[in-house]
Amino acid sequence: MILRYLSTGVYWVTFLYFINYTIDIILKIEDECKKKLQWIARIHADKLEVTGNTKGKITGSKKGDFVLTLGDNGKKIVFEMKNMSNIPQKYIYKELKEAIANRESDYGIFVAKNKDSLPENVGWFNEYDGNHLVCAVENNECEAMIDGEIIHIAYKWARAKLRLEDTKEKKVDASKILEKTTEIQEKIGDLRKIKLQCTNIDKSTEAIRETTKDTEKEIKRQLEEIVDSLSE
Repeated sequence: MILRYLSTGVYWVTFLYFINYTIDIILKIEDECKKKLQWIARIHADKLEVTGNTKGKITGSKKGDFVLTLGDNGKKIVFEMKNMSNIPQKYIYKELKEAIANRESDYGIFVAKNKDSLPENVGWFNEYDGNHLVCAVENNECEAMIDGEIIHIAYKWARAKLRLEDTKEKKVDASKILEKTTEIQEKIGDLRKIKLQCTNIDKSTEAIRETTKDTEKEIKRQLEEIVDSLSE
C-alpha cells in the first residue's frame, strides 16, 4: 500500500514538473515574439495588442496570441505561437482559420518554435490559401533562420500582401511581385541547405557563412522592393 502511494506520488510530481516545464517554454517563445513584435510595431508605426489571454469574437475562444494593426490601412495581422512537436498541417489550418475569425483579422501567421516539428513540405517559411503563413524560429539544433529575423520577414510578407489588396486604383505589376515572392521562398530553402553544410564542412565554414549572410540580405532587399512597389 505504501509503495503504491509513493509510486503514485512520484508520478504526480513528475507530471506536474512536466506541465510547469512546458508552460515555461511556451511563455518563453511568446515573450521572445512579443519583444520582436513590439519592435516591429514601433518602427512601422503599427499598433500591437497582446491577446493570448483575452477571449475574442468566437465564444470562449482565446485563439490569436498577438494582433498587429497596420498604421497605414487599419488591416490586422494575427500571430499564433506554438511550441509543440509533430504539428499536422490540418491543425495549422484550423488554428489559423480560428485565430483570424476570433481576432477579426485579415491575415494569419503561425509561428512554430521548432522547424522540425512542422510537416516536411512546410519547411521554414510557406504561405497557404492566400492569407495563411507558416514559419519557424529555429530547428532542433537551435539554429535560427535569417539571424532570428524570420518573424519580421513574415510580417513584411503579410504587410505587402495586404497592401496589394488595398491598391485597387494603383497600377501594380503583379507578375513582378509574384516572381520576387517565388524567388524569396526558393532562397529561404537554399539557406537551409547552406547552413546544413556549415555544420558538416569545417574547412569551408567561413565561406559558406558569408554566402548565407549575402543570401539573407538579398531576401530582405527583395521584400523591401515588394513593399516599396506598393507605395509608389
